[in-house]
Amino acid sequence: MSFIQVKWKREIFNLEYTESSLSATTLAQLKERCSELTGIPTASMKLLVTGVVMKDDTATLASYGLRMGSKIMLIGSKPEDIPPNPGSTEESQLISRIQQLLEKTHREIFPQLDEFELEVARFVSHQASHEIKERGKLQNLRNYLNEQLMQALFALDGVVSSSEFESVRDARRAAVKETQMALDRLDSIGAKLGDFKERM
Repeated sequence: MSFIQVKWKREIFNLEYTESSLSATTLAQLKERCSELTGIPTASMKLLVTGVVMKDDTATLASYGLRMGSKIMLIGSKPEDIPPNPGSTEESQLISRIQQLLEKTHREIFPQLDEFELEVARFVSHQASHEIKERGKLQNLRNYLNEQLMQALFALDGVVSSSEFESVRDARRAAVKETQMALDRLDSIGAKLGDFKERM
C-alpha cells in the first residue's frame, strides 16, 4: 500500500491507494474523500496535478497520470470560511425578485393579452358577431388585463433596497418599461373596440 499526497493550505493528507485502485477510482470519488477530510463541498473544490486542473469527474485517477507518490493541490474553502458579502447578497436577491415578477407577467398576463388581441380582431372583422354582449365581454377582459398590468407595475415599484444599487435600478427600469409597453399595447387593442362602437 502506498500514498498519493493532497495538499490544502498548510495541511497535507496522505491517501492510501494501490496501483490497481488508481485505475478504478474516479476523480469524483477522490473529491468525496477530500470533502470528508476538509469539509469543502465537492462542487466548490478544484484539484490540480502538475499545475493542471482535473475537470472530468468520471475519469480515473490513473488516466490523469497519478501514481504512487503523486502530489495533488486542493483549492477551495469551507462555507464558513467564505466571508459574507451583504451588499452582493441583497443586490442579487433584489434582481432575482424583479426577474420573478417579470416572469410572472410573461407567464400569466402576456398569453391573455395575445388572446385578447385575437378576439378583438375576430370581433371587428366579423360583422355578424357584433353583439353588445360580446363587446361587453371583451371590454371586461380589457379592464381585467389593465388591472393585472397595473398591479405588476406596483409590485415592481415595491422592490426597494436600503442602499440603491445601479444594477437593481437598471433591472427594475427595464422591467417597468416592458410592462408599460404591454399596457400601451392593451390600450391600442382596446381602442379598436371603441373605434368600432363609434362606427355603429
